Amino acid sequence: MENTITRRNFLKSTAVSGAAVIAGTAGKKEDVSLKALSKGILPLGVAVRTPVNEHYTGQELDLIRKHFSIITPEDSMKWPFIEHKEGELCLDAADNLIAFAQKNKQKVLGHTLLFNRNKNYPAWVFMAGDRKASAHLVEKKLRTHIDTLMKKYKGKIYAWDVVNEAVEEKEPYYRETDWFKTFGKEFVPMAFRMAKKADPGALLIYNDFRVEVPRKLEQVLLLLDELKEKSALPDVVGIQGHWEIDDVPFEHIEKAILALHEKGVRISITELDIDMMSRKKYWNMETRPEAVKQNPYTDRCPADVLKRQAEQYAELFRLFVKHKEKMERVTFWGFTDGISWLNTWPWKRTNHALLFDRNAEPKPAFYAIADVLKKAK
Repeated sequence: MENTITRRNFLKSTAVSGAAVIAGTAGKKEDVSLKALSKGILPLGVAVRTPVNEHYTGQELDLIRKHFSIITPEDSMKWPFIEHKEGELCLDAADNLIAFAQKNKQKVLGHTLLFNRNKNYPAWVFMAGDRKASAHLVEKKLRTHIDTLMKKYKGKIYAWDVVNEAVEEKEPYYRETDWFKTFGKEFVPMAFRMAKKADPGALLIYNDFRVEVPRKLEQVLLLLDELKEKSALPDVVGIQGHWEIDDVPFEHIEKAILALHEKGVRISITELDIDMMSRKKYWNMETRPEAVKQNPYTDRCPADVLKRQAEQYAELFRLFVKHKEKMERVTFWGFTDGISWLNTWPWKRTNHALLFDRNAEPKPAFYAIADVLKKAK
């Protein structure tokens, strides 16, 4: 078993190295490409809104081209977006993204075939006219959906999030959506078997949030055991890295990477950002009214807060580089602060969670990551 990074060791190390990280970035203006620095170490990806030419400025498009080798669509490949009405496919935005990626020699990751959360799949999937559909009919609709997308984009999309967010931390351990009510646990291996048949060459991913939390990790490990028994083990498990400043669980992340890899999969960090505000009070209904008043950085984010964020991004990347042989990639959920989903979720506020500011200029976090990648060469 490899040594893990404890919170105590992290705080001790940043006390020594933090000043050096930021001092090294002060006034730094050289031309840096994260894509170039990460080559041969750890592929870097980014989630984008589509069509890209409608959502981003020329400067922002240049950043996507320059710094990332893999692109994930935020929404345009989710089932409700591409087939709101049964049989009426709308793939223009997905085609636009693939054309952009091909022109810039970037890979595309498909997100996501089966999102196991209410409203993330069309209601008609579980209906036969005005009646509830049989399990056989729902299975047929899922197969058609997976076949249509994966065969259309075979050779153009290198990997797919096949199932998103199947398990919970509490009983009955599977999220109780229409999928679970119709098929029980079987909907997960069923989807992976369909995906493997549709495109045998694509990487297949199980993607979930809070995978690093011990109780959730336990459930994901059990899921992997079940999938292996049913010849449906994914190639990769994605950890959605939506973490919070000063509360990044480094030790748990490392333990999760090691435990998942022992099950025979690689690991991706799939939706990385670092929220500048704690969300804990929001999830408690008694303290939620207090939580939604938090909006301390409307004018600017103070330098000391950006420094702490940079240190924590750097520590994450030291961990990822340490385990690079176990990792498939790291994908950021956006790249500029102004377009981050954390400006509106789970409440509206001005956030500064990503690598570039609202003017698309690199932040200390950008240079901190670049320094880690440079040292890994």
